[in-house]
Amino acid sequence: MKSPPSSSSQTSPIVIWVQRIGWGVWLSLLILLPAGALTIAFNMLMALPESTSCPRYFDAEHSDTLRVYCAQQLADEGTSDSLQRAIALVDRIPSDSPTRDQGDRLIQTWSAKLLELAEERFQAGHLDEAVALARKVPPRTDAYIQARDRMDAWQAVWQEAEAVYSRADDAIALGNWDVALSRGRALLTLENRYWAMERYPDLARRAQEGREQDQWLADAAKRRRANMAPSTEGRRTQWEQERDQRDLQVLQQAQALAQSSNVDDLREAIVNARRIIWGTPHYDQAQSLITTWQDQVQAIEDAPRLEQARQLASSGDVEDLESAIREARRIPSYRSLHPEAQSHIQVWQQQIREMAAESMTPVPVMDDRMAPWSPPEDPRSPLNPAWNPDQDERFPDAYGEQSGVSE
Repeated sequence: MKSPPSSSSQTSPIVIWVQRIGWGVWLSLLILLPAGALTIAFNMLMALPESTSCPRYFDAEHSDTLRVYCAQQLADEGTSDSLQRAIALVDRIPSDSPTRDQGDRLIQTWSAKLLELAEERFQAGHLDEAVALARKVPPRTDAYIQARDRMDAWQAVWQEAEAVYSRADDAIALGNWDVALSRGRALLTLENRYWAMERYPDLARRAQEGREQDQWLADAAKRRRANMAPSTEGRRTQWEQERDQRDLQVLQQAQALAQSSNVDDLREAIVNARRIIWGTPHYDQAQSLITTWQDQVQAIEDAPRLEQARQLASSGDVEDLESAIREARRIPSYRSLHPEAQSHIQVWQQQIREMAAESMTPVPVMDDRMAPWSPPEDPRSPLNPAWNPDQDERFPDAYGEQSGVSE
């Protein structure tokens, strides 16, 4: 009688092959393959090829990812108009879209850029354009409150500058040259390049020319009475030599002050060097020294902030790196340490990207000015879409009716 076949003889060859390889390998493959497919799908969804063309008009058939891509292309142009169009395009993405959080972060970034462009217009002497541009900052962004504060500051500076210039101009009309120069120097202390670098030199030139003309007339009258009147050309040559000698002494005194590298001494050296008016032999040298001393003052003032950012980033933690980036971005673009701060920011951003890639976590969209952002849940936060500034008791004066600033 034949014995029944053993169980091993009935085992499938596939099962035997699986048993030889090991169940652990197969379980690992079952876990890694879906994860890899998910990662590839996410990258394909979030990245568009460079050849993607942006339509002139968008409708419901266009994907939200395409909106974000085309908005970024617009924003890269860097103009106020392109930034506003980019913000408007991203802001139409539905709140339940997967790309809405990315769009909100981009809106934060581009709003800050709008405010920087407005600041540049103010510094160039175009107050109305600066205010109009600042009013374009969306109300649900960090830059919105900053824009309101900056508009108030701009108008205060402008009103003070006009008053100072008017008083100095009145002194020139009365022939009080020293009084005009003394009053006009107040323009150098205002936080506006236009009044300090354009209007004050013009005022100083007029006062200096008036003083020299009065001196020439007085000397000519004395010489006529003594019957020794020299030629006009010779008289003016002598004045110019005396003036140049005075300018040289002023410049040497300013350089001696600046050698201490003290902020107060540097500021006083800048004020003294600005007494040298346009069109004189030492003017270009004075302007070069002024620029150098201004950079030194800004570097001394901003160095603690940059050092604090470095200390934060030294831990290598993602949250500390993001805090370091936010701190470094507080150094404005017109300050001397801004390029160095941007260099550090790029390094820290790369560290965040590398850590995010290792953990397969989506990288926050961060540019040279704004930190990662998402709408907060706090209903009293100005960044919450449902927030109403008129009902927020914490800001009683920031959003009411004010002269010169309207919504």
